[in-house]
Amino acid sequence: MKFIVKIKTTLYALCAGVLAIIILLTCTESSKSDILDAYFKDYIKVDSYKNINIYDCNGDAIYMGGFSDDVDLRLATFHLVGDKNGSVVDSILTKTSSEVQSFNKITGYTPKSVNISLTIDSKLQKGAYTLLSNYGYKGCIIVSDYSTGAIKALVSTPSVDVYNTDYIEDGAFLNKAVMTYPPGSVFKAVTVAAMLEHNSSAKSFSYHCTGKARHISCFNNTPHGTQPLSEVLSNSCNCGISMAANTYLTANDLNSFSEKSGITSKSIVADMNILEGSIDSADDLMWSANGQSKNMVTPLNVVSYYNAIANGGIRNTLFLFSDVQKSKSTQIMSKNTAEYILTSLNAVTVNYGINYNCFGKTGTAELDDAESHAWFVCCLQDDNAPTYTILVFLEHGGLSSAAKALSKEYINNYILG
Repeated sequence: MKFIVKIKTTLYALCAGVLAIIILLTCTESSKSDILDAYFKDYIKVDSYKNINIYDCNGDAIYMGGFSDDVDLRLATFHLVGDKNGSVVDSILTKTSSEVQSFNKITGYTPKSVNISLTIDSKLQKGAYTLLSNYGYKGCIIVSDYSTGAIKALVSTPSVDVYNTDYIEDGAFLNKAVMTYPPGSVFKAVTVAAMLEHNSSAKSFSYHCTGKARHISCFNNTPHGTQPLSEVLSNSCNCGISMAANTYLTANDLNSFSEKSGITSKSIVADMNILEGSIDSADDLMWSANGQSKNMVTPLNVVSYYNAIANGGIRNTLFLFSDVQKSKSTQIMSKNTAEYILTSLNAVTVNYGINYNCFGKTGTAELDDAESHAWFVCCLQDDNAPTYTILVFLEHGGLSSAAKALSKEYINNYILG
């Protein structure tokens, strides 16, 4: 009996040993498999970048399986193209490389070439970067075709050269075109449109500005005198806009129109992620009407809105990739309202310094504890000029006159030159 027990004990021990060996071998093979999978994933990730080609709207290469030898082009397109480390979350390389990575343990890895055509023009892209960097500005320049919604240039500074990362400026990985900022006076065209859409009799509004109205003041408390609504807008009169809004709008009216117009929407671009803006006119309707208070929008939202003004009240969804079949069109204001604002803002570009019909709007967004943000947006309205909206945003750039001067130089040298 003892002998039988001994045999059973020995057999149990042998079985346990065999089982341990099997488990060990299985774990070893599993470990090898994990290592192999990790190796292939790393290989595929690197290899996928070699199979991506990116072109501009003219068919000129921006990225051909590797970054351009043109340092200015690399810097100008960094926030769109990205790098191989995924530093720019919404960049083309980051999104596309994950799409072309496909490995199957049975079929293996088959490289897939991807050709991407963008709507941007490399000349406009490089010109925007050159101006911003030469003047030492942090900000962005955006150009869009308002008749289609195509983005022709989108540049943010500071930028990153993927071939020289020894020194990277703070905030260089952030694309300022998709971030939210207080819009300042470029928002006044939203307020006026809201008034006209809510009550057409607002066109008869007239106001005598003394430089101050209740808790609102104009720049340096400078009086504008008596002005109709059109001049209140073109003169960027804070007092006049505030009193007009207080007469014709409630906070809910302005909030509702802002939402309808898309000025705060994160869905106005077909193939990019942007931050969602916010308008809370209930906090202070009179300052909110001037683009201050709690108003926050992205530069791309401003471009989209002014596109609609230039396009008879119709906003076309912005897009960056040429294969977008059809941009979605939305009537956000009547044609009459759009034409009223357009005509009013023609006065802003008188003696502007370009020899083409256009309209524009300045914006100085004041901050409590920092230098103001400078905005200028301009829409070309001339048979001999492209149907472009050009926006210059200078982060902490001071007065809007700086953005206006830079936009003039950009338009003359790179768009019309």
